[in-house]
Amino acid sequence: MRIVRQAGDAIGNAPLAAARASGFSRVAAASLLQRGARRLSSLRWALPPRSEVAKALGVGVAYYVGAELAFWVGTLTYFFAPLWPPNMILLCALLMAPYRSWWLYIAAVLPAHIAAETRVGMQALPLLGAFICNVALALSSAAGLRRLSAGPPWLDGLAKAWTFILVVAIGAPALVASGVAALGWLSRGTLGGTEFAMRWGVANLLGGVALAPIFVTWIGEGRAWLRGISAWRALEASCLTLSLLASAYIGFPAAAAEYPVLACVPIPLMLWAAVRFGPRGASGAILLVSMMALAGAIEGRAPFAAAPADHTVLSLQMFLAVLSAPFLVLAAVVVERRQAVTHATLAKEELQSILDNTPACIYVKDLRGRFIFANRSARALLPRELVGRTTDELFPPDFAASWSADDASVVDSGIPLTREHAFDLGAGIRLYLVTKFVLREPGEEAYAVCAIATDITEFRRAQYEVQDLSAHLLSAQDEERRRIARELHDGTGQGLVAVILNLRRLLGSGTVDDNARAITEESIALLGEMQSEIRTLSHLLHPPLLDDAGLAPALTWYVEGFAKRSGIDAKLQLPADIGITEKDVATALFRIVQESLTNVHRHSGSRTADIRLERTCAAMVLTISDTGRGMASEASDGEGDQIRSLGVGIAGMRARVKQLGGTLDIRSGPGGTTVTSIVPHAGQEIARHAV
Repeated sequence: MRIVRQAGDAIGNAPLAAARASGFSRVAAASLLQRGARRLSSLRWALPPRSEVAKALGVGVAYYVGAELAFWVGTLTYFFAPLWPPNMILLCALLMAPYRSWWLYIAAVLPAHIAAETRVGMQALPLLGAFICNVALALSSAAGLRRLSAGPPWLDGLAKAWTFILVVAIGAPALVASGVAALGWLSRGTLGGTEFAMRWGVANLLGGVALAPIFVTWIGEGRAWLRGISAWRALEASCLTLSLLASAYIGFPAAAAEYPVLACVPIPLMLWAAVRFGPRGASGAILLVSMMALAGAIEGRAPFAAAPADHTVLSLQMFLAVLSAPFLVLAAVVVERRQAVTHATLAKEELQSILDNTPACIYVKDLRGRFIFANRSARALLPRELVGRTTDELFPPDFAASWSADDASVVDSGIPLTREHAFDLGAGIRLYLVTKFVLREPGEEAYAVCAIATDITEFRRAQYEVQDLSAHLLSAQDEERRRIARELHDGTGQGLVAVILNLRRLLGSGTVDDNARAITEESIALLGEMQSEIRTLSHLLHPPLLDDAGLAPALTWYVEGFAKRSGIDAKLQLPADIGITEKDVATALFRIVQESLTNVHRHSGSRTADIRLERTCAAMVLTISDTGRGMASEASDGEGDQIRSLGVGIAGMRARVKQLGGTLDIRSGPGGTTVTSIVPHAGQEIARHAV
């Protein structure tokens, strides 16, 4: 803290002195002081935490121990140990540490490197060069892996394994070796050189495939994997380790040069380690075999022993490198496959859980009509097992034939099919909305038919109840209109007539003066207008012509009156012989004309309206069209715009027509609106139109 305080004083005093010399104000000096304090604060935040310092010190100790182990094992050349752990220890540390702490780890291993290399008599310049090469290898490997790979674990997939081998075992050593060779060329052989670079690069090739994976998988990925090892798994690993030791001893230290094929004895066990234990098992087996091979080479009994030591080193390193890389890749593929199987199993279980907890019945049938899947709701419909059976085995012939025909239609056309089916499974008839579609393989070949059946029995029952209620309300509305119209005509209208007669008797009595006479005559005129309006209102509520003369006279009277009242040119076209129209049909058609013309007057802005009524052998067809601005609409079935929701009036029109088994089609656009209603005669049926 004293050093930091002194640095702060230095940073603060320098701006103050500069401020006094240049004539700055105290405010400017204070600003410079605050800026310097902020810089000092940011410098303190850049320092690594204490935990990172402790880790760096531990890496330094491990670096020294790794170097001592390499010296203790022995070397086959005057320059390089076949396996050099310090590089890989630093690489593993850099992979786990944040970028801002890398310098700390490099600084921590420098004393360890000096202590280890000085003890074996290395001079200062070669010592510094070796340290630079080691650090450059670890930095380039760590930076390349973190840049090109998705992150730890570093060997759990095929792409990651190849990235690891190409970066750590090939790319980084080749890059640093190229720099060493270039340095030798620039210094004319004084520093580095091609031969030195080649030996150094080959030595680190084996380290990249034999040492780096063991550090990365066993240490760098944490120790959580140890908790998941069972007793049987540990026993299997122990047996594998002992078998590897025995086979590697037979293949390397005890082998003679006349039988180099013995070097292949450990390969099946290495395959076992890679398949059963993944990258950790493969890296452990590779390290064990490499150590046994080195032991045999040092004793001069390995199949690779040769007169020049350099040849022995090169042969051994190339053999181990070529042997190790495929097992690392194989272990990564095994892990990747296990992960894929695990993810597929989880996805299947999740999908099965979702389907089983879905109230809809979902099943899948192959192209031969055999059930291959059924969720819980589908299985609950039948007391027998669905899967493995066909429709013919489970349902009556007529029903099975209908289902099979629908399945064949879906397969042939490739278009989903939606229909309503009634099922009687012993507990009463239930109505289901069934949607069928084909399932295809990646090659677009259909292999099954999937169906989703939703129970809509209660929905249809509620829908029918709503329709019955709507019909009852409409009938009650018509009856109430008839009653109000009769009361207006018979009660209020007759009362107005009586008042008018009394006022006329008053005028004829000769007892009123001129002023009272004028007032009385004006009152009689107003009462006459009221009587006319009440008569019109009662006729609009329920025209007597509709009951007395029929639909045609009632429509003629209403359309003519509408044209006079609204100023809209309304034209009515009626068939020459309209015939006898049922009372309910006549009332419905009259109300549709009434509501449609009201909408024309209130909303469309059209100055014309055409009403056409036609009678066919099966139905009455009513069409009302205008040339107004149209109404808000939603896209219909591709044939135009169909109105979905237009208020109580339109809803009442739909309910009236639907009650009689007819259809109502409303199409609107910028050019106007057309309302088409088709109402069947009693006992007739018509094709359903879009409603």
